[in-house]
Amino acid sequence: MLLITLLACEDDLNTCEGYGEPEALGAVDDAIDEASGLAISTSNIVWTHNDSGDTPRVFAMDLSADLLGTWTLTGVPSGDLEDIAFGPDGLVLGDIGDNDKDRDTVRILRFAEPSDPSDDGAITDVEELTLSYDNGPRDAEALIVDDDGTIYVFDKKKDGDTRLYRVDEDAGLLEEVHRFQVPGGGNVAVTGADLTPDADRLFLRTRDKILMYSRAEGASWADVLDGTPCSVSVADELQGEAVGAASWGILSLSEGRNSTLFRYAKQ
Repeated sequence: MLLITLLACEDDLNTCEGYGEPEALGAVDDAIDEASGLAISTSNIVWTHNDSGDTPRVFAMDLSADLLGTWTLTGVPSGDLEDIAFGPDGLVLGDIGDNDKDRDTVRILRFAEPSDPSDDGAITDVEELTLSYDNGPRDAEALIVDDDGTIYVFDKKKDGDTRLYRVDEDAGLLEEVHRFQVPGGGNVAVTGADLTPDADRLFLRTRDKILMYSRAEGASWADVLDGTPCSVSVADELQGEAVGAASWGILSLSEGRNSTLFRYAKQ
């Protein structure tokens, strides 16, 4: 595998132990030109999507970055799709982008993973959650699904002054549950996030970093996010955007046509 030159570290964060240097798996298909999220199934199918400007569709890839299938969400209007994750009930896709902070509501889309991702097709059974923030519109590009099915959204602030919101499905609200500072210099806006399948490690993506927060059993998200993360030795990508976590390691992907899918193997 090709080893990629690492970005210079701009802060004093420790390098995460137990994760290898980035390996280039391959360039993604031309149709994936503004990749914004990554989710990895237990069968190692990699799901991604474009953000604003594309139709509501998701792409299935293998671990060589080869396209397996393209799936269209029918009956769902186009939006600003920013992140994707797996939850107990399937895939969760966030139409949560709001650069101008003028959306009264955002949407979470939930649907079952296609049983044969290699078949192009339509996903017709899509659950839509229409939500508003409890403290006004926010731009966001990252979400996670906890092991109990609770969905969380991280807002996007260049200075790293970040708020974590919990989805209250019954009330149709995104409720602020914690505010924390993303460490590091430069632009530390959160552009992607994912949890390991056992939910004991959280990865946050910024433009030039992947930060890992460890979660002890029973710890609250406030406890986790107030702790000090370590930094994965990230590949030099055009525009760091997406991160996906699995039991064997993590993947990252940048926006841009023919972007490379990178793997960071757990040692």
